[in-house]
Amino acid sequence: MLFVVSGYSQELREPEATQLEAAEAEILIGTPISLEQALMIALENNTTLRIERLEPQITRYGEEIARSAYDPTISGNLNYRADNEYYSSGQQRSADDVSFGTGISQKLPTGGRVDLDVDMKRDESTATNSDNKFHTDSVGVELKITQSLLKGRGLDVNLAAIRKARLNTAISEQQLRRYIETLIYNVTNSYWDLFLAQQNLKVYQESYELAMQHEREVEVFILNGKRPEIELATVKAEVSSRRERLIKARGAIDKQRLGLLSIMNYHAIAPDGWDEQIFPGDTPEQTYNPPADVESYISIAMLKRPEIIESEIKLQREQIDLVVTKNGLLPKLDFFVTLGNTEYADAFTNGNEKDSDEQYLIAGLNYSWGIGRRAEKARYRQDLMYEEQSQLALQNLKDSINREIRRAYTDCLTNLESIEATAATRELRRQSLKTQQIKFEHGNATNNAIANAQRDLLEAEINYTEAMVDYVLSRLRLHYLDGSLIERMGYDVRL
Repeated sequence: MLFVVSGYSQELREPEATQLEAAEAEILIGTPISLEQALMIALENNTTLRIERLEPQITRYGEEIARSAYDPTISGNLNYRADNEYYSSGQQRSADDVSFGTGISQKLPTGGRVDLDVDMKRDESTATNSDNKFHTDSVGVELKITQSLLKGRGLDVNLAAIRKARLNTAISEQQLRRYIETLIYNVTNSYWDLFLAQQNLKVYQESYELAMQHEREVEVFILNGKRPEIELATVKAEVSSRRERLIKARGAIDKQRLGLLSIMNYHAIAPDGWDEQIFPGDTPEQTYNPPADVESYISIAMLKRPEIIESEIKLQREQIDLVVTKNGLLPKLDFFVTLGNTEYADAFTNGNEKDSDEQYLIAGLNYSWGIGRRAEKARYRQDLMYEEQSQLALQNLKDSINREIRRAYTDCLTNLESIEATAATRELRRQSLKTQQIKFEHGNATNNAIANAQRDLLEAEINYTEAMVDYVLSRLRLHYLDGSLIERMGYDVRL
């Protein structure tokens, strides 16, 4: 199903009545899009995700290939032979021999094998002293059962390939889950980055308007003789500087917009392609609840983090290899039993017949032992080291994830406190600007003081917006690191 955002009107904001150019007054133009819509579009249209979704399906065929080793095998043969013999007396004798055979073989997961063969033959003789034709018919049935007693014996050894194939499928499913989590994480980051860029543009827009307003006030003071004309150059320079920042802020928005379009692959379905204008319709939460205890996130990560699960599955795979190579150190000792029955029928054309029946049983042992066993011993020791390496890698991964979560938790608490601190700073900067403006009106403040106060307010506004977005993103990262992002975002992903 293709998810397309629809039902939204594209309304342009009318620029306020200021001296700004029309293009500079337009901040949000295009289609608003919610975070949920952005995520749904990405999950439906991201090209790399489509590729990753195929991987578990591909690896499942590996299970079928492994199971095929225990599929029964049917074989058959048909032979015809014509013999002609010439005697010194000038006589000629001919014979036609026909044979047909079929069989079925079944490999057993215990390390055994069952073979059932049926052979039918008709042999004509050329060594007769008359014109009578002599032939022999035979039907043979043979059942052979073989079972490994040492090397190759047991379900753990013979089902190893099937179990490894299942583990490979489980690994690919965990890799797909992690990619989906990463996609959700990246889309959300890109979404809030675009929101932050647009909020910064608003701040720069307001800052530019304040500078323009101050320029008009200075011009009035100069006309009234309250200020020298030389101060106008400083004020105009500040206006130009604010306009330069405003232009750069617009460029930053366009870059963030392109990044969000790309990660959603929305340009492939949007009417205007890469030129599609979108902007975030959601805002960060206004109620910021503190995170839970850090140990709870670590506990969740140990259970749900796909990389940990994948490493544990790989360790199981190494242990399967170890069982196989350890069994390979044993000598080859196979028990076999063969049951057979053959019926013969000799016949002439005059009707004389003679039948016979032969039954047999063969049982025994086959034994083999390689001198030195260097390859088998080397493989076993190699697998022992692989297992140890996997265990160490798993522990190192858990320690690394533990450290990452604790760092993200610290960032989350820091950003939460920063919201309140930056909000207080912003309010104080606003009061400071008002104070400087009143002083300026009474001739007790300079243009530089006004410009500095405006810059301080600009910085405080940006810091407050960044603090809100940083907290939202730090909570997002915390949920990404503990492997619960999919469920916390409310998605039910079926792999």
